[in-house]
This record gives sequence, C-alpha cells and structure tokens, in this order.
Amino acid sequence: MNQIEAHYYRLLEQTGYVYTVLLLVPVIVAWIYWKRLSKPLKVFHWYLVARIVIVLTSEVLYRAFVEYSHFWTPVLGFLGISNMHFMNILSSLSQVIGIGYFYMLLSSHAGFCRVMKYVMGGMIVLISSDYFFFEGYKRFGQWAWLEGIFILVVPALFLWKIIKKDTEVVPLKNSYFLISLGLFLTNLIALVYFFLGSSLYETNMVLFVKMQLAKNGVNVLGQLLFLLAFRRAYLLRFWNSPTV
Repeated sequence: MNQIEAHYYRLLEQTGYVYTVLLLVPVIVAWIYWKRLSKPLKVFHWYLVARIVIVLTSEVLYRAFVEYSHFWTPVLGFLGISNMHFMNILSSLSQVIGIGYFYMLLSSHAGFCRVMKYVMGGMIVLISSDYFFFEGYKRFGQWAWLEGIFILVVPALFLWKIIKKDTEVVPLKNSYFLISLGLFLTNLIALVYFFLGSSLYETNMVLFVKMQLAKNGVNVLGQLLFLLAFRRAYLLRFWNSPTV
C-alpha cells in the first residue's frame, strides 16, 4: 500500500468511527422527545435501535473471531464462512420489515398497504431462502440490489407526495420528509457502491476508497436528518399523513 492509499484508508477509518458513533445520536434524541413522537416515528426509532444492535453484535463477533482465531478458524472453515457476510441477513430483514412497516403506518390507502405486505413478504421469503438453502450466508447478499431499490423507491414516492401536499409545514420541517430524504440519499449511494464497488476495488483502489468515503459522508448526513426528524416531531400536529 502506497502513501496515498494509506492516507485515504485512514480517512475511511475515521469517517467510519464518526458514522458508528452517530448511529446512537438519533436514538438518544428520540428518547428525549419520546412523548412527542407519533407511532410511525416510534417504529422508525425501533428500526434504528435494531440497526445499532446488529452493528455492535457484528463488531463483537469480528473481534472475537480475531482474538480467538485458534478456536474459530476451524469452526468457520467447516461452515465455509470466510468473512462477516453471514450477518447480512439481520440487516436485510430489519430494513425490509422496519422501513416497510413505517411507510405502511404513514399511508391511509388500503391498496398501498396491501401491496406493501405482499412485497415485504416476498422479499423476506426470497432473502431467507437464499440464505438458508443456497448458502447465501457465505457471500454478500445476492438480493441486496432489490432491497436497495425497495428502500429507494418507497421513500422517493413519499418525498414526492409530501412536496405536492399543501400544508403549513414546509417539507424540511416535516419529520417524515426528513426521514424519507435520509433513506433515499443513503440507499442511493449504497446502490451505486453495490454496482461499482467490486470493479473499482480491482482496478482503482484510490477511487474505491473515495467512493467509500462519500458513502460514509452521506450516511453521516442521513443520521443528522433522522436526528432532526425526531427533534421536529412537535410540528407533525400541523400535518396529515399523505395518501399514497
């Protein structure tokens, strides 16, 4: 690794630490303003809590595998596991269920909720089947792109509906708009990373790390938007949920 690559890797590590710490901040703000939160915001808070638990569990397991490699290496080798990808199913299922349910609560349209149930159910079956029956635990989620599109399209739909709605609350002061914007931005760059990351890793390491830095930066922005969403929950009394 040359000096330029080492420099970017240090930046990547630092932004990764910042993002990990910031995962806690929106949850803490949600606890502070808990009595003001609507049911959808409380559901979104529990999704964020689940994500933190998964991240921390992955970190603890990774450190245990490294520190006690003499024990874990033969066990993981027997299972055909060479990385932490086997934890991806928890992240995938929490996103599909948590975010899907959040938007179902926001909608007053029975047809939309019915479609969401079918889509969520289909994705849960697809992700679980790949993991347990086709050795999906050995690799990065084969259906991560589909999950990413789901978490991109649904927030985009609500962003459009909120912008169109005539209300006393401007969109940037609307908690649901802020959450949808955060989800849209973070999943947009995650999809770009999913499709381009492997080829960049093999051909241009510096550009690959720059993309990861951009991804971490957008993730940090997403956490700030979630924080503001909980902070501005009191303004939701001037808002009616969009009918989708």
